[in-house]
Amino acid sequence: MSRILYTSDPHLSHEFLARLRGFLTSTGDGDVSAHDAWYRQMWCSQVTKRDTVYILGDLTVGGAARVDAVLAFMRDLPGSKHFISGNHDIVHPYERGSIRAQRQWLETFESVQAFGVRRLDVHGVRRHVALSHFPYTGDHTREDRFDAWRLKDTGQWLLHGHTHDRSQRVHGRQVHVGLDAWGRLVEESEIASLIAAAESGELVEQEGEYVAGSRRIAFAPMTGADQT
Repeated sequence: MSRILYTSDPHLSHEFLARLRGFLTSTGDGDVSAHDAWYRQMWCSQVTKRDTVYILGDLTVGGAARVDAVLAFMRDLPGSKHFISGNHDIVHPYERGSIRAQRQWLETFESVQAFGVRRLDVHGVRRHVALSHFPYTGDHTREDRFDAWRLKDTGQWLLHGHTHDRSQRVHGRQVHVGLDAWGRLVEESEIASLIAAAESGELVEQEGEYVAGSRRIAFAPMTGADQT
């Protein structure tokens, strides 16, 4: 049986994020090899070739050689992959080279977009849920940035990344699917359960898990200081 999963902000081969996530060399620098090896193991433990994964932005940071290597890394992972671009991605429309980069990224991802929409079964009703790298509100800086690229809150639920917040997963009508908050990929069925429980007032957060109605959904936020 195939599944649909979500994540954001892998920041592969990104030394700064590897360090903040606790992957360190003997000199205290970020160990990108250990970080990326962990990411591969985590992904392969959850995803089969029949599954589909939506990545909501910030694949990596760096120049063309690093992007090439990370795209090859992603192609080697199981499952179909769709990409929603973030502020660190050359394929995001605000980047001058985004159109030229599309062809290369589409060799790895089934689709590359700035935004998306999914239909989730919530309370037995098919509901539209928006996908974006950016939340309606919130940032990891003092003030919200990228206002021109944030979706307007019209009452629709939104799945997002960007904030690197390790504690806020469900806030308002937003679900943060970022790696730093969950420590893993998040299944679509889990998100539907979170939304249903939040709307009915049944959602309770306990240490290491959400209680969403009768379902318990575990999370293991990654370690580290405030992230970028």
